[in-house]
Amino acid sequence: MLCNYTSSNATNFFFDDFIIPNIADVIAPTIVSAQAISSTQADVQFSEPVTQATAETATNYSVNNGLGNPATATLDTSDFSIVHLTFSSPFSSGISNTITINNITDLAGNQIASNSTTTFTYQAPVTAQPFDIVINEIYFEPVAAAPLPNAEFVELFNRSSNAMNLNGWKITDGSTTVAVIGNVTMQPGDYLIVCKSSDAALFSSYGNVAGTPSFPTLNNDTGDDLQLIDNNAHLTDRVVFNDDYYNNNTKKNGGFTIERIDPDFTCDNRYNWSASNDPAGGTPGKINSVKGIYTDTTALQLLRVYPISPTQINLTFSKIPDAAVASLTSSYSVDNGIGQPLSVNISDYIVTLTLSSPLQNGIIYHVTVSDDISDCPGNKITGPLSLKVAIPEAVTAGGILINEILFNPKSGGNDFVELYNNSTKVFDLKNLRICNTDDLDSIATNYVISADGYLFFPGEYVVLTSDIISLMSFYPSAVKENILQTTIPSYNDDKGTCIIADYSFNRLDCFAYTSTMHYALIDDQNGVSLERIRFDRPTQDAGNWHSAATNVGYATPGYKNSQAANEITSESSFSAEPEIFSPDNDGYNDVITFNLNLNETGYMLNAKIYNDAGQLVKNLVKSKLLAPNDSFTWDGINEKNEKAATGIYVIYAEAFNPTGTTKKFKKAFVVATKL
Repeated sequence: MLCNYTSSNATNFFFDDFIIPNIADVIAPTIVSAQAISSTQADVQFSEPVTQATAETATNYSVNNGLGNPATATLDTSDFSIVHLTFSSPFSSGISNTITINNITDLAGNQIASNSTTTFTYQAPVTAQPFDIVINEIYFEPVAAAPLPNAEFVELFNRSSNAMNLNGWKITDGSTTVAVIGNVTMQPGDYLIVCKSSDAALFSSYGNVAGTPSFPTLNNDTGDDLQLIDNNAHLTDRVVFNDDYYNNNTKKNGGFTIERIDPDFTCDNRYNWSASNDPAGGTPGKINSVKGIYTDTTALQLLRVYPISPTQINLTFSKIPDAAVASLTSSYSVDNGIGQPLSVNISDYIVTLTLSSPLQNGIIYHVTVSDDISDCPGNKITGPLSLKVAIPEAVTAGGILINEILFNPKSGGNDFVELYNNSTKVFDLKNLRICNTDDLDSIATNYVISADGYLFFPGEYVVLTSDIISLMSFYPSAVKENILQTTIPSYNDDKGTCIIADYSFNRLDCFAYTSTMHYALIDDQNGVSLERIRFDRPTQDAGNWHSAATNVGYATPGYKNSQAANEITSESSFSAEPEIFSPDNDGYNDVITFNLNLNETGYMLNAKIYNDAGQLVKNLVKSKLLAPNDSFTWDGINEKNEKAATGIYVIYAEAFNPTGTTKKFKKAFVVATKL
């Protein structure tokens, strides 16, 4: 019937006496599915509701593989299209079963086709092994403008050959907030996006999603200790990440996920992760854009030992040691009567030993580790197996000296400051400060050298720099174990002051440098350090510094200075060391040192250098107040700021005191040149 109307009279129509014809149901029910619920239970779903009498007749169902008829058949109380079957014999896991169904009728009396069949397979529950499911992708720094949803997520990957039900599994970052995963099954090779329930819809188009009411807030720069724990409280995978795991400085500001390169490399390693290369910034729910093969063959190393108390010491390794051997007390020993520790505790890179007896003041001990200790991939420890440890003593002025400084690095390089322990004591760099200033009487910028502590032993060197890798790239001969990566001030290229101070800013050593202290004939000072010549001369003595030699690459970070002079007190009152020197900055006898041993105080010194023709070459020392045993140097540069010619020279020196006593000294020496 067709009725034309306008909006003004739409309510003026009335209809009555509708007749709906009775349409008969002549379609027989069919099997939609059969599914194993447990080892002895299966559910069958039909295309429509069926009668209780036919549905609950056990002989209407038969399963092959010797299972036969079910023991019971029960129609679901809320959905009359589902029948629950229980069998006396269990299903075999992983075996396909065929069920044959007859005589089932729908509510209209239509009977199912004779010998209707379908299949089902029972998969026995699998106990998850470590790394069956791994953390495969992390989005911890979302950005609103990025293509990905502005929400954090963790992607899991099933790298096993078994289906895994994750009901009750947890993701935690060590905080009180824990993501509990619901009844989700991951098939082999499946990906699962885990996020907040409120964000689940944002990721629905990307793949399988498990929204959780509680999802930990992931830290950005500092990262998190992310752990995946199964329903039996067993740790399945762990990633201790931070923004270094991007391994890409341009993507550190967010909007990109970090992706696991090789899910089959199950050891936590920063270099098995990378910022996503996908145009969307991530690959939730699908294969990672950086997927590949990763191997780690880098040997494990023992880096340092530090006492946290007289009875506990920390051993820091280059990587996390494998607990199989590293957790054994027999893997460690301490000399001087202490022996094996009482207990061992491993926390990431640090192994803490509890000792059977305390460390004593004034004794240097050696901690030795077993060469069977390895890292997670199985790389055994190499390098020193024994390192020193001691109870440190208080630092006083003169105990730590500034020994070398690079204040004008090459392009792309970094400043460094090298210190020397000029004592017989063991010091701790913990909470000492490195400072800079343009004014000797003040401190402009300062940084704590080591908040965690660093033992500094007698006669050893330590280099302070902000980037070890950069320093090693410019100076391959640098001693890496003597380099401490820390924040240091930026030092001006022309002049400045480096100060080492204690936590209360009491100065331990201070060096006001200028670029004019460099060897005058060096054309390019970039990347050339200033080295201390002698430890027994004042730090602020300009003559006690010289450019590092050419043959060492213009710096000696972590080892003896190329221009260091032996601190030998001559038996004569005036001597020259060496008597033949070659000021060519090759690191061999570049500087001559004159030693003056008066054994008296109050003398002033003037010293001049003449050539063999009696001509003045260098007015070397003017009114220097002498110590009883003193020294001074010459770098071979004459008054014209040129290198002195090869030949025989004479130094003439006069020491005088206020009483009018004068002592005169004369010494011949040679300026040599390589042939």
